[in-house]
Amino acid sequence: MNWGGAMGRDFNKKRESKKSCVLILEGYTERRYFYKMKEKKANEKKVEFDIKPELVSKKSIYEQYLIAKEKAADKHTTVFWLLDADTIIKEYRESADKNSSNLIQLKSIIEEIQKERIENLKILLNTPCLEFWYLLHFVDTSRYYSKCELVCSELKRKELKDYQKSEKYYDQLYSKLLSRQEIALERAKKLGAFDFENPETAKAEIYRIIEFLQGDK
Repeated sequence: MNWGGAMGRDFNKKRESKKSCVLILEGYTERRYFYKMKEKKANEKKVEFDIKPELVSKKSIYEQYLIAKEKAADKHTTVFWLLDADTIIKEYRESADKNSSNLIQLKSIIEEIQKERIENLKILLNTPCLEFWYLLHFVDTSRYYSKCELVCSELKRKELKDYQKSEKYYDQLYSKLLSRQEIALERAKKLGAFDFENPETAKAEIYRIIEFLQGDK
């Protein structure tokens, strides 16, 4: 059989157009949000992605990194390691030895990734937490919230008055936010990337995953 003809070219084109990613997530809320997104993307059949492992919140920063690095060994897969920065920043502020803090360790990990040129492993931070990304769906703000609880309170004052961290609520949340997703994405992009020299600034780097799944990156 001649795979070099038109049929072969079409087959290869289909394979090349399908991207794959793995999401390394810390918590339950991120997991539920992306499960619902995965259902929608599966119907569109544009991007394949897995959530592995499902929960890594009880592992250290370095243990999480080793998991992400292992997944990134498959060069055909983009790995997104998503972190909430609130506890990382709090621990850094309260630490007597700043150099041993998770914030400095994370900075070193990023430097290692750059040195080893692991280009398919992306570390993303939300400051203070995932809920700030939700807030951007309703408010154009660069306000820094030191605690996730403050963001949740603000959400409840806006459109999500019934917001709660429950499986039942999260099964509906993605659909509630979807019509405003592009607005939130543009607002998050304006905030830019996490800055280790100035960590106490509002960020929602999760938008980079959204872009990837849309096929923009």
